[in-house]
Amino acid sequence: QNLDLNRDKYALFYPTQNRAVLIKNKYQASLEEVSLPKMKPGDILIQVNYVGVCRTDLEIYDGSLGYYHSGLAHYPIVPGHEFSGKIIQIGANNKYREWFKVGERVVGECILSRGPGRQEVGVINYNGAYSQFMIMPGEYLHQIPEGLDSKIACLAEPLAVVLRAIKRLSPRLKLEDSIAVVGVGAIGNLCSQVLSRLGYQITVFDKNKDRIEFLRDKVKEVSRALDNLEKFNVIIEATGSVEVLGKILKASRPDATVLLLGFPYGNIDYNFEDIVSQEKVVIGSVGGSAEEFREALQLLPELDTRRFTENILPLAEFTKAWQLHNSQKYLKIILEVG
Repeated sequence: QNLDLNRDKYALFYPTQNRAVLIKNKYQASLEEVSLPKMKPGDILIQVNYVGVCRTDLEIYDGSLGYYHSGLAHYPIVPGHEFSGKIIQIGANNKYREWFKVGERVVGECILSRGPGRQEVGVINYNGAYSQFMIMPGEYLHQIPEGLDSKIACLAEPLAVVLRAIKRLSPRLKLEDSIAVVGVGAIGNLCSQVLSRLGYQITVFDKNKDRIEFLRDKVKEVSRALDNLEKFNVIIEATGSVEVLGKILKASRPDATVLLLGFPYGNIDYNFEDIVSQEKVVIGSVGGSAEEFREALQLLPELDTRRFTENILPLAEFTKAWQLHNSQKYLKIILEVG
């Protein structure tokens, strides 16, 4: 009898319809009605606003993602892990009522658990954000600062990935180091910008002229030819290409540090005696923690993200968005969901 509809309408609301892109199996994806799981204590219902297209989404679609080969991940799945949205409902008996309010804008982390039973939003055993609505555990959500556009906020996930990787790299970094970033798509671009802001001398390599031109005034040097790798103390591999990684491992100097930001699927013919005899260090990194997400949301307004939000398509045009992503002409394709 004390119900206030204006105040409580979201608490009463639970979607009976939820249009989402469902990847049912390799090369099988369609936009259809997908049910939401029941909310558990600690869960929050999100209306998705924007989701960034990531190479991982397409690797799930074409079956090349290693998690699906190993049996760690299974179809069907709703992809999408770079998202921003609005809180629609906070679950009953939920401690996160103290943290969040209905109507607030949020982004969410990708990696919900590691090890056995691993879950990654839109990647491994947890439906993602190519969906009108999704459910997220409250502990993995972060409020979008006032004034930060929701389109830009969905870049918090890739930026958090970069920030985590740089932290893992930092014990091997000295300010006087010469650093190469190989591949300046979204991840490589953000990595280059962050390291440049920290004062490091960055050289970027990419075959795509537009991608390197965008960074020309932000880094020390740009190049379309992958050569002279022996000059660099640190090489950051952000293409995911087995061939590129093989060249980096062989051509890098003694005591070089190689950071892997891409996923190089496949086998490499490489004599790892070279790692030992030349004391090279290889560092892998994936995902971002709550700390990195908070840092990313504060840092995003300081970065040049203009080129990341030039191509926005409705969710129904996800196949076109994937084609545009595969063309490698653009830094980021974003789907508008809500």
